[in-house]
Amino acid sequence: MAQAKIFTERGTLGELVITIELVLVSIVQGIALSALAVSAASIVDLDYLEYWPYVLTGFLFALFFWAEAISHTLSFIDWPIRLQHTFLYFAIGFFEVVAFSNVTDTLVWFWVFLIMSILGGWLYLVDLSIIKEQKVEITSTEAGKAFYEVLYKEQRLGLLVLVPLTILFNAGALAFLYIYPGVSLTASWHVPVVIAQGLFTFGALILSVRNFKNRSMVIANLYGSKEDRLPEG
Repeated sequence: MAQAKIFTERGTLGELVITIELVLVSIVQGIALSALAVSAASIVDLDYLEYWPYVLTGFLFALFFWAEAISHTLSFIDWPIRLQHTFLYFAIGFFEVVAFSNVTDTLVWFWVFLIMSILGGWLYLVDLSIIKEQKVEITSTEAGKAFYEVLYKEQRLGLLVLVPLTILFNAGALAFLYIYPGVSLTASWHVPVVIAQGLFTFGALILSVRNFKNRSMVIANLYGSKEDRLPEG
């Protein structure tokens, strides 16, 4: 009976896949942030002050998406490359550019974020399937078994809690904008809505950073060389 691959061994193709994903997500988010910066530069006048929460929310979202993608790539991505996974990065990046190019169009903003929320749910599903496919390799050591449980739990939490909340929030925001267009669009009641979206995104970013910090030592010990090991504490 063949012995399972040691969890710390990533082959040449596995390292290539990781490099592709890291470069891809960084380029995609760089392009999205460029679009956001162009929009921000066009609304520096005080007359557009109410739209700056959109700029800040977009910036936080780009950071969150990048942090999640980097964390997932370093945690469980390996050969073979899943093209549908990379295609979803392109799709979300495309809609980010659309949203970031329309920071002064509230309806477009929330419609696009609703679409991105649905795509994000799809991405979480794909990631969960990859984690399951990697179970034998990941759980080949005691440390790997514990790591797998953490990965699986956090991925299901994101899929069952974070994604539905995001979809419901954006759908609710759109319903509010369409039912009460007078107060929401002309009386600037859309501003508290996007501020709430920004706070939600900031909370998700903090959670993502915390989760990755907790994973870092395990990732270094399981995947890294001796020089990559992190001191405890």
